[in-house]
Amino acid sequence: MQHIQFEPSQFTILVVEDNATNMRLLIELLLDDGYQVEAAVNGLEALEIAEQICPDVILLDVMMPGLNGYEVCQKLQDNPQTEQIPVIFITAIAQVADKVKAFELGAVDYITKPFNIKEVMVRLKGHLIRRSQHKYLEEKITTLEQALSHHQKN
Repeated sequence: MQHIQFEPSQFTILVVEDNATNMRLLIELLLDDGYQVEAAVNGLEALEIAEQICPDVILLDVMMPGLNGYEVCQKLQDNPQTEQIPVIFITAIAQVADKVKAFELGAVDYITKPFNIKEVMVRLKGHLIRRSQHKYLEEKITTLEQALSHHQKN
């Protein structure tokens, strides 16, 4: 597989967090590393933003007013426009049953608060690299399908 050049400024992260302190911390960390960041303070806002901008990763809290993180994750998975966006839960809920539920709903990772900053950033980078590789392979498949279709017509 082709080596993907990792440049944080090429990636947009959607942070979904209703706690202002946690939101500021995550945004600051991501901006300091060079990522583009969007923010939502509740589930409905997160769904709207995700559909509009199709971020590369969503960092999602579980406990929020209105739609909780699990409901948001389910709605993202049910929407063809957003189903491929990796969702990483960042939450204070550390019960195994809650982690299992998150993964069953389609989350790619689950990080408990309080979190280690380096751990979050390394996990995020890994998911972004996989996302880039996935996009690259999708583009190659499309190119090959078009070439095959053209070849079959001639």
